Amino acid sequence: MSAPTPEPVAGELHVAIDVRSDFLSNNLPYVVRDAALAVVHRGMCGSSVTLPEGLYSVSVLSADGERAMELVQVKGNETTAVSFPDPYPSAVEVEGKGVTAPGDDPLPAAGPASLLSMNGCATSLVDAEGWEFVPAEPLEEVPWAGFLLDGRTVEMSLPLNPRAAYPLNSCRVDVDTSGSGPVLRMAFAPGRLVTRLVDGLVRHGSETLGKDVLEKATGLLLEKYADPSGAALGGLTLHRMGMLSGQRDWVENLVRGFPWLTDGPVLLAALLRGAEPDERRRGFELLLGAAQHRPMYTDGLSLAMDLLRRWPKPFDKDARDAALDRLAGLSAYADWGSVSLCVDASERGSS
Repeated sequence: MSAPTPEPVAGELHVAIDVRSDFLSNNLPYVVRDAALAVVHRGMCGSSVTLPEGLYSVSVLSADGERAMELVQVKGNETTAVSFPDPYPSAVEVEGKGVTAPGDDPLPAAGPASLLSMNGCATSLVDAEGWEFVPAEPLEEVPWAGFLLDGRTVEMSLPLNPRAAYPLNSCRVDVDTSGSGPVLRMAFAPGRLVTRLVDGLVRHGSETLGKDVLEKATGLLLEKYADPSGAALGGLTLHRMGMLSGQRDWVENLVRGFPWLTDGPVLLAALLRGAEPDERRRGFELLLGAAQHRPMYTDGLSLAMDLLRRWPKPFDKDARDAALDRLAGLSAYADWGSVSLCVDASERGSS
């Protein structure tokens, strides 16, 4: 009679992510797979799991919205820790930079591009790669800047945060020359960690993987961090995933608290489209008003146009068509690969 096979010795695996945010440190999901690539555990960073000793792979949704993976050997009767690094390790919040007023002349250049105009914003830093922008006060519409890029006039909406102090109110626009021609790339300030996660989920197509953290992060951005631009981006992403229906209260707060943010009324109109006639009328009026202004995000423009085209009857057809014409003047020249709305204004004419 053969001896019984001994039970495998178990060990503890602790998964963490080194990021300067309590919310992200404890809410980013991870997956553990064994040597046969079978999923053996799903959890949240900052937690531990007991596993038989052996070789495992740990994949995590990183703080920049990308997926990261590490191989780890779990040893019996020991705690094995795996820590994923901060994707922004050099992020430093610098105090005391000078701000260039919108009327300063000449406006500075960065690489093959130059800054032509600013609306609702000012520059706080200019270097060889691009510009850092901060909001002007008070904001009355979505801030944007115009650039001369490769012989074209390009206008980009800037997702700034007037509720925060520098540098958490800022974003950068850099000139990317890695492709066949120079293009503008927007990036949130490194300290806007939760907003950067939402942005990263959009850019890397990881919304489904991070749908639970996305839903939590969006409400947190509006309620705790008072970052309306980040909340609007999260709301647009939730709508695209069919997860916005339960968020009406904070969408109403976004519209009420930040009337300059065009994408807020568009989100609320999306929630009111299937409501009772009086509320549906309100949604249509919100859409007509939003169409008079520049959206902050490309998804905001796309959603506004889609809602206007499919709005249930009855409605004012002439007003609807005029609103669509206004938005078509942006969409025809928009860079649909850009998260923040970026429009080639060379032929269209400046808005």
